[in-house]
Amino acid sequence: MRRLTLMLTLGLAACGSSAPPPTAMPILLFTGTGTSAIDVRAIEDILRARQFEYEKADSTTLDQMDAATLRSYRLIIFTGSNVEEIGRSLRPATSARIAAAVRAGTNYLGICAGGFFAGASPYNGLNLTDGVIFKVYAPQHPVRKSAEHISAMYEAPMDHYWEGGPDLTGWGKAVADYIDGSAAVTEGRVGNGWVVLVGTHPEAPESWRGDLHFRTRASESQDYAARLLDYALHGRSLTIREPSPPIEPGPIADASRSYRKQGDYASLVTLSNNLREGMSFKQVTALLGDDFYAPTDGQYYFGSDRDEWVDEAQRNCGSGLVLEFRDTSRELLGGLQSWGVGPICE
Repeated sequence: MRRLTLMLTLGLAACGSSAPPPTAMPILLFTGTGTSAIDVRAIEDILRARQFEYEKADSTTLDQMDAATLRSYRLIIFTGSNVEEIGRSLRPATSARIAAAVRAGTNYLGICAGGFFAGASPYNGLNLTDGVIFKVYAPQHPVRKSAEHISAMYEAPMDHYWEGGPDLTGWGKAVADYIDGSAAVTEGRVGNGWVVLVGTHPEAPESWRGDLHFRTRASESQDYAARLLDYALHGRSLTIREPSPPIEPGPIADASRSYRKQGDYASLVTLSNNLREGMSFKQVTALLGDDFYAPTDGQYYFGSDRDEWVDEAQRNCGSGLVLEFRDTSRELLGGLQSWGVGPICE
């Protein structure tokens, strides 16, 4: 990554100047009217930590940007918190130029209000959704903010901070769901641009949580937010799994390779002996692969080529590995809590 360079304002060529526009950073972060300063700060913290290069623009600056300047960015980010104020702070022509830039190849990441704004919002919305207007997600209990359980593709289930964000059902490909199956994160191509919309606040730091009950750590949802940023920036689909990190050569790597290929019991036992409490879901699947069954959130079964007779069941049952990402009270946690190899009868 190149060294992060932060610019608080955007240099614009003087009116009538024939000089070409300055070279833009890869990312443009909107900070204008209707955004939340603490949410912008949370996004900036992730951008800095991952060494993403970016610039910021308020409403006036964005209104002054011409089409060529907007197209020079690889990604435009709109965060929360009030879609009506965001839209009313911008000229209709500005929204039209942003939408045109996306269709020309600039990618877009919309978080919470930024997701609403991407739709056919009556408040100068970008209408990247071919007329779809997003409604507010309705949690199980009427609340203004909550800890929402999210099931994301290729991720362990996690809790995200939610505060009046959209249900994104109706546009794009859903790559993460709320607990009721509504779309929490969607993605799709709009012209030549790649669009990722998020109904929750995975970027939310621990300080936002207050007295809400979360079953997973803030750092886990922030890691997911960083992946959303990276995938949106590079126009990559979240339906494509990241390659597993390499395992140092040796017996563990040999057992991992053998189990992935043959599902043999001996290799599974070797791998289970090298698990440790607190391992992340990604670290576990780096060893074992993705061939698992999840009967419920936080519990995973990995099978093998061995059967065992079980007296209680009066039949042969497949032997495998059971992983628990839940504590003894069945509360979902982000790290591995317990595991064991033996017969699995269902």
